Amino acid sequence: PSTPPSAPPLPPPSPPPSPPPPPLSPPWSWLRWVIVAVVVVVLAAGLALGYAYCRRRPARVSLRSRVSLRPSRVSLRAADTASTAGSARRSSDGRGVGTTAV
Repeated sequence: PSTPPSAPPLPPPSPPPSPPPPPLSPPWSWLRWVIVAVVVVVLAAGLALGYAYCRRRPARVSLRSRVSLRPSRVSLRAADTASTAGSARRSSDGRGVGTTAV
């Protein structure tokens, strides 16, 4: 015949892999919702704190930075020259006030 009698019959096809056991899915869904809630709360708190910080702190800084972003170098240079000139004037005035007044 077509197949020899000594050949064993083919085994039945193996069943497809079973999905994860049902007891694991409810805790996983509960844990997943807890994680999502924690992430949402942390993100909301971070956004709220960042918004409050930006509303309080950089309100002055933003105005100053908008006004003095470009002239900051010039104002720093002017402040440096004024401070050095002021210190020189003070020292010269301090030395010479008594002598010139007398």
